Amino acid sequence: MKDESAKAVRKKRVSLVLRVGLTLVLLAGLAFLVDWPHTLAVVLDARWGFIVAAFACVLGARAAITWRWGRLLALGGLRPRFGDLFRIVSGSMAFASLLPSSLGTDVARGAFLGIGMAGEDSRKPTEVIASIAVDRYAATLGTLVVASIGAAAAGFGLVAAATVMGIVAILFVTWLMLRGSSAVIRLFTPGPLKRLRPKVEALVGLIRRPGMIRRGLIPAVLISMLVTLLRTGVFISLYFALDQDIPLGLAFFAIPMMIMALMVPVTVGGFGVREWLLVISFQAVGISKEVSIAVGLLAFTIQTLVSIPPLLALLLKRRPTVAVGAVPEPEGHSK
Repeated sequence: MKDESAKAVRKKRVSLVLRVGLTLVLLAGLAFLVDWPHTLAVVLDARWGFIVAAFACVLGARAAITWRWGRLLALGGLRPRFGDLFRIVSGSMAFASLLPSSLGTDVARGAFLGIGMAGEDSRKPTEVIASIAVDRYAATLGTLVVASIGAAAAGFGLVAAATVMGIVAILFVTWLMLRGSSAVIRLFTPGPLKRLRPKVEALVGLIRRPGMIRRGLIPAVLISMLVTLLRTGVFISLYFALDQDIPLGLAFFAIPMMIMALMVPVTVGGFGVREWLLVISFQAVGISKEVSIAVGLLAFTIQTLVSIPPLLALLLKRRPTVAVGAVPEPEGHSK
């Protein structure tokens, strides 16, 4: 048992070293290949009206994420105040800059909302985890829908078709899990995915609740599409701020796919990955790598500036107030 534990610790350390190393390699590539004086000059010459628009898009996206998560929590019988939840959503995103995946935000907000809850109502931690799972599921679907529309608008017919097929595959697997039993869940979580089974079972159990698909999941996917439009609007505003006109169809495909890529734990805080994906996506339409890198760094800076005040308020304020209500029984439940 001790050997297995030591082996797991070593594996985590090696993984962390590799991610930090890859982050440094990508950043070193940026440092040597980019004309930084020119990049700084581009940023200083920015049109500040569009910078303000980028801040507005970030705040709008945070508010929409808060609304989406609050609706899902309410269906689980938990009703935190909107202000508390907004602080948790925004403050948790500050941790994404220190973790190797944007999914680190989910861990942080679950911890902030779940700490100390079990003592009052043993159901709360489970409901929080399940709501975050559904929230991430809806966010993924909403992002892919926007990306498929953007690909079609940009003239990438095959890419749009492939993205739609990916969405259909996700929905089909979800349908099988909802219609099947734990055996179906085991089928889709083999080998190293075994550790995800409890989370998948919690996700399926929450979706099975009466009204969850109609009142929870479908609105959450629609709100996620709005969130993706606003998050894409951040980058479009920044390109406009740097006096660059980018094809909107390409933007609404490339940026949502970049958002999806940042979920993969490759580098710390997405550094390097975000900037290089922007360079690759827009260099073909005549936008220099200096501009795309400046946009990536500006986007990170704005996200961080928006996150810091809510994080400080969250750390200084007492834990969130959560009203507890009744939870509908899962479909097919009989007393």
